[in-house]
Amino acid sequence: MPEMFDVTDDPTLNLFGHTEVDDEGVAPHPLMLVQKGVLKDFFRTRTPVRGYNESNGHSLLGGATAPTNLIVTAHETSSVSDLRKKMIDLCQQRGLKYAIVVKKMDFPSTAAGDEMRRLVGGNGGGRPVAMPLYVYKLFRDGHEEQIRGVKLRGINARSLKDILAAGDDENRLDYLENGVPFAEVGGGGYTAAVTVEAPSLLIDDLELTKMEDELPKLPVVSSPLLAQK
Repeated sequence: MPEMFDVTDDPTLNLFGHTEVDDEGVAPHPLMLVQKGVLKDFFRTRTPVRGYNESNGHSLLGGATAPTNLIVTAHETSSVSDLRKKMIDLCQQRGLKYAIVVKKMDFPSTAAGDEMRRLVGGNGGGRPVAMPLYVYKLFRDGHEEQIRGVKLRGINARSLKDILAAGDDENRLDYLENGVPFAEVGGGGYTAAVTVEAPSLLIDDLELTKMEDELPKLPVVSSPLLAQK
């Protein structure tokens, strides 16, 4: 990751992922995973690992590891409005009509089995990533247009190097980790409470591709409930 980032896992914080002891009776402690962009440690259990003599208390899925309160912090930040300005400036410099803004992803995933298999396959050699739900084109004049039916493709560890800037905001996700891809709702035999906090990110280069399946048509009329607001 860029040097401006630290990543810690802190089970002592009073958040959803607060953990007193793991499944093997080990009390976890704050753990520095990434410092100034460099990997420093990883989750361990009582299962022996070459070069390490002890668990750090992250056996939380029946013997498998899981985070507790995973906190991503950046030492150099910009306001979210400044991130938008930087995106627009990049578009102008490169002669692009628009940038892409992803505001929400389907994680934990509620996708059906067939959709999950399509997400896992055809990723251009990268790791599968949860479906982006709210995706917008950000044009150079500042207006946004929502798009549908796209997924991220070709993402791997090297993609982290393409992070250009981080916001000064904090976005929190509380979910139940169950050990299956994208923490799919209803999957897995064990669960662990997890909190993830991270800032908004400006990423230089990510690949979006269209979903091959035909999407359901949007409603012809808007919801009467929306009309009452």
